Amino acid sequence: MSVNETKSERSPVTVVVALAGLVIISAGMRAFASVLVPVLIAAFLAILLAPSVQALLKRNWPKGLAVVTTILGTVIVAFLLTALVGDSLVRFSRQVPEYATGVQGMKDDIFAWLSQRGIGRDLEGGVLDSAIDTSRLLALIRDVLGGVANLAGKGVIILLLAAFALLEMDRRQDVFEAALGKQTTVLTTLRHYSTQVVQYLKVKTWMSAGTGLGIGLSLWLLGVDYPVLWGVLAFLLNFVPAVGSLIAAIPPVLLALLQYGVGRAIGVVVAVLVVNTLFSNIIEPKVMGRSFGISPVTVLVALLYWAWVFGPVGMILAIPLTVALKIALEGNERTTWIAGLM
Repeated sequence: MSVNETKSERSPVTVVVALAGLVIISAGMRAFASVLVPVLIAAFLAILLAPSVQALLKRNWPKGLAVVTTILGTVIVAFLLTALVGDSLVRFSRQVPEYATGVQGMKDDIFAWLSQRGIGRDLEGGVLDSAIDTSRLLALIRDVLGGVANLAGKGVIILLLAAFALLEMDRRQDVFEAALGKQTTVLTTLRHYSTQVVQYLKVKTWMSAGTGLGIGLSLWLLGVDYPVLWGVLAFLLNFVPAVGSLIAAIPPVLLALLQYGVGRAIGVVVAVLVVNTLFSNIIEPKVMGRSFGISPVTVLVALLYWAWVFGPVGMILAIPLTVALKIALEGNERTTWIAGLM
């Protein structure tokens, strides 16, 4: 490719057209998020389960039996996790009004303390007052519980899609060659991507499990209500880059503050920091071995973008989707410079 052709491909008009196409595609994905999210989750689940199916096939298991066994194992794990968390989630949801009353009492105490120093009257009814709004707390918790129930309701569809993807995995090469020709690089790119995603998901799953277990045990020792629930929340949100661990720490810290006061809340903060530092900053980088070549700025932008497109689930899918985009851009000479910017 000549220098002039390269410059023309990066001309302002080309960039504007590309950005316009990105806006249209993003709007389309957001409009069809209810369909795309289960498909994407099923695709990543199939990628994660594929090594298990391959291991059974090497032991001369029939493909159908290998896939069914793997899916059943996944269902059992999901069922145990749901049973473990379900009771705590129900009991916590019933106590939400009580906790909201406690938050309101703390709010009144804060304004009373500030009022004694002549500044509470200026803040009450303002930004601080609206930030500590018990009705918003209740609405937020209802939304979160509704989102969990909605995702669980789609679990059967996701498992079926993943099962069919696993059954068809040996036919990918024939399908792509028939559709795109034998010289196509799509299969090579998919294999490259699958390898990276499997590595990322395996390491991240074990590190998230360690983080959730550590935080759950710490909260149990500190006497905070529902340690299992907060441990599972820490496990799930640890997949969200940058802000997931922070979001997961907020409920148990507030709960410790309501139950025991400032001293115990500080203890929870220290425990969360120690556990997250141990797994995310010390163990995970050594086990991962290498990064995916994505800058911190790109991670934050991807987090915001995919959350806007797909909602809260997009935050969990942000890294795998961004890795897929980067690999696709690296596979085309015209877009390698964009991958370099990432």
